[in-house]
Amino acid sequence: MSFEPDDHLQGKHNGMRAGDQVKIEIRHADGQPYRRWPRVVKEISEEIVVVQTPLGSWIDNVGGNGWRLPWHVRRYLWFDREYHVMQMYGADGTLEQLHGDVGSPAKIDGSTITFIDCELDIVWKPGEQVQIADQDEFAEAAATYAYSPEFQEQCWKIAEHLKQILMPWEPKWMSPKGTP
Repeated sequence: MSFEPDDHLQGKHNGMRAGDQVKIEIRHADGQPYRRWPRVVKEISEEIVVVQTPLGSWIDNVGGNGWRLPWHVRRYLWFDREYHVMQMYGADGTLEQLHGDVGSPAKIDGSTITFIDCELDIVWKPGEQVQIADQDEFAEAAATYAYSPEFQEQCWKIAEHLKQILMPWEPKWMSPKGTP
């Protein structure tokens, strides 16, 4: 398994633009969706789409129970990078954590933005060090989806790179209502 940037956009975003309501769909390595929820596009360019979800939004775990989002979230999804970053804010607008996911570059399919999650996460909370999280979930995914040793090594390198990105990250501030 490997991820190559997808040239599916070729200068177009299928008409997607700031303010549009879209659906995010996270998939396992076998392509099966496991989580989806609505978001609003805040920014979109050739390189990235930035989406936002307000606190209390319903997160649908496909084939199981869902849950209410306990934060306002701004997610940065790149079309050519093997990671994504989320900023998570409390009800009062205070940054509670940064969260990075190792996974495939984002793809747009109509009004849905998809990516594959490799189950290896990077987390930073104010006053703490950046950490690689969910290592047990990554090991389980590696066994379930037969990640090659080379692909596992690539994921670990991306995780280490993402740690370096999150340490000096300058989050965009969000108001308590989830708008910049």
